[in-house]
Amino acid sequence: MARPKTWPKASLNLLVFALMLSGAPGIIWIEPPDPVTAPGGNLLVNCSTNCDQPQYIGLETPLNKTQVANGTRWKEFLLRNVIKDTELLCFANCLGEDQMLNRTTVTVIQPPEHVELEPLDPWISVGQNFSLRCQVLGGRPRQNLTVALFRGSQELSRQSVSEQDPEKVAEVTVTAMASREDHKANFSCRAELKLHFGSQGLVLYQNSSTPVELHTFGKGWQKGDTPKVPTPFILYSHLYELLSSIFSVLSVLDQDSPRLTAPKLLEIGKETTVSCEIDKLFPVEDAQIYLSLGGRNLSPNITQGHDMLRATAIAKGERDGQWELTCNVTLGNQNREVHGNLTIYSFPLPNLVISQPIVTEGTLVNVTCEAPVGAKVFINGTLSSPGEIAQLSLTATEEYDGYWFTCQAVLELIGEKLWRNKSLQLQVLYGPRLEEVKCPGNWTWPEGTTQIMQCKASGNPVPSVACAREKDQKTLHLGVPLKVTTAHRGHYRCLATSSQGQREKRVTVTVLESQRDPVSIAVGVLLALGLATTAGAITIVFLRKHLQRGSYQPQTMHLKDLDANGAAGAGH
Repeated sequence: MARPKTWPKASLNLLVFALMLSGAPGIIWIEPPDPVTAPGGNLLVNCSTNCDQPQYIGLETPLNKTQVANGTRWKEFLLRNVIKDTELLCFANCLGEDQMLNRTTVTVIQPPEHVELEPLDPWISVGQNFSLRCQVLGGRPRQNLTVALFRGSQELSRQSVSEQDPEKVAEVTVTAMASREDHKANFSCRAELKLHFGSQGLVLYQNSSTPVELHTFGKGWQKGDTPKVPTPFILYSHLYELLSSIFSVLSVLDQDSPRLTAPKLLEIGKETTVSCEIDKLFPVEDAQIYLSLGGRNLSPNITQGHDMLRATAIAKGERDGQWELTCNVTLGNQNREVHGNLTIYSFPLPNLVISQPIVTEGTLVNVTCEAPVGAKVFINGTLSSPGEIAQLSLTATEEYDGYWFTCQAVLELIGEKLWRNKSLQLQVLYGPRLEEVKCPGNWTWPEGTTQIMQCKASGNPVPSVACAREKDQKTLHLGVPLKVTTAHRGHYRCLATSSQGQREKRVTVTVLESQRDPVSIAVGVLLALGLATTAGAITIVFLRKHLQRGSYQPQTMHLKDLDANGAAGAGH
């Protein structure tokens, strides 16, 4: 398991305390900030915040995650089987503040795939500078990739690459001076990817190029470096002049051989530049230089310098096969000749066929990769065939939607490997998927905060999603900020729809009501009691005043009066 280096908890708490005192807004961290792991590896990710009492801290990722530890302001998750670059989202809900978010991407490492040292000139004179140019394919992350150049086992240089895009070729160049000891020495380059993985410590991935042999030749006599013939007597003066003239011609051809510069391979139908050069010639104006390919004169363009002669010509790939390239230099009755071979080849792109490039889920798909005779083929670098055809069959699932199949053909010619690639994409049509990571089934929001509800569905074609509350069909707009009230709580039915069908999911929104201030409640109770007391007092005063004025006098009758009245009534 790849465990990245994490901050000490004491340092993290100290940083949080300092930010709280400074009144800074809410912050959430992801640790490590730039996670790296091997293909299929595991990773520990820590989400932490400076919020004093966060309502919730979480991590959103399509990867398989498990919470393994937590504290007041942090949670730690274990991500398993990371096989591709994946985005991580840490979030935290803090009372009275907007939801805090922080994103990063897990980078899955890629060891250096192909390392090649550019071919050197066939011959390099002693004291001449030459360039060692190394090219690297793959290797990520590039900031951890270095390239070392070697002479035998001796390290000449080590550099970081400047090209940071892992899809592009990284190149490192070193200039060196040829010496006698470099003759037939092997030069090579090695790409190294160094990474630190927690308890595993330093992990090293490396790949080396094929060694390139260097040939050097020594300098001869320079102009005027003729043998010193003593001339004590005038009798020898004419002999001295004769010897000097002879050595001035012959010495030139005893030194540097012509240098032929040309590629080893040329594709048919294309052109390349070939050149031949020789220096330290004297007198250069009397020298002749010729270039030919397969016995046919190339009609070169010839240039002269102080003591240098160069011929440059265009060679055309007209007929395939191996052709001899010849450079011949003559001066007087002496000549020097150098030979090389130019192989003209034909290598078209491989043929890649997908039985059905657009299929529905569950369909059987056949992939066929075919290359010219003599080449080997690979499908996505994993399936190979000893012949020129490779095939595979698979059942289309949503994991293969958008998947690229690459047919790679490799042809080896005179020790060099030639590559041809062709790619096709497969589209798999499948119905909507409402996965928990993209459409959580439970949302808990503090009342009064601003929240954004997210519910996205996967599928091809991309489904549309709508969420409505079950009891009243009130729509909750997705991806739109809203001010949370208790009216938002309830059970919602989210429906994903596409041409491949429908899928629904029940989503529950819980709203946490804000806690009331106990001081305000006490003041309200006292105020209500005071108003009730005042109203009662006013009522008592009002009744007393009316009683005193006689405005409210109930009638009373004694029993004896009632009897008298009754008797009188009876008499009538």
